[in-house]
Amino acid sequence: MSPAGEIWHLTAPDAFLAALYGAHWRVPDPYFDTIVSAANLRHFSWLALCYGYSRLYGEWSKGNTQKALNILSTLRRHKADDPLLAAIEKHLQTIQKNQPPIQKSQPQRVLALGYFDLFHQGHLNYLKYAKQQGDVLVVGVAPDAFGKQSKGYAPVMSEQDRMAILSALSIVDEVHLVGAPMSQTEAAAQWIASLNINAVICGDEWQGSERWNALSQCLAKDNIIVLYAPRTANISTTDLKKHILNLQS
Repeated sequence: MSPAGEIWHLTAPDAFLAALYGAHWRVPDPYFDTIVSAANLRHFSWLALCYGYSRLYGEWSKGNTQKALNILSTLRRHKADDPLLAAIEKHLQTIQKNQPPIQKSQPQRVLALGYFDLFHQGHLNYLKYAKQQGDVLVVGVAPDAFGKQSKGYAPVMSEQDRMAILSALSIVDEVHLVGAPMSQTEAAAQWIASLNINAVICGDEWQGSERWNALSQCLAKDNIIVLYAPRTANISTTDLKKHILNLQS
């Protein structure tokens, strides 16, 4: 239910997407064109044909040769005997052959760290900020054992539950258990570097601390930068725990 009424959704979206766009729908394709490239087009209507020609001309005129060829391949599949499309295809293939190869930039991987116990708005704001700093958001979840060692008690939620919640978030791309406490500078830096991280996003309450000054210097050797995310006011896991205990008393 929502304020606007009922919202319905597919119980098996994976099967629907595979039927719509083929078995490799999970693989990012910068040249994909939602309507023209859909794998399940059984009947190529005049409207789809006009749209396809329009998109082909648009990408061709912008110099997007590969995307124009992808659209053209669909048009050719449905209009195999069209001499104009055959001539355009030959022309675009010649252009592509003479173009220098495009150097693809590597996606920027950013790492967000924390316990994420009793997940709340502050955690979400932190992750949103981290996601904005790169392309791939990797989340490191502190194991239960770290809490027992540093605080004398484990988080309320188990590490498996905390990881499951984070994995379900659309903005999170990868979730890992933290391999070493950040206080163990060398071991922590090695673990972070093993994930091919470009930037670590830390809460601004740690800025200037001895621990993170040492870790920042160590990470810099691997060209990994440390950025500090703004803290969300008036909310924390500690405050939530206190509120829950007050409700019980």
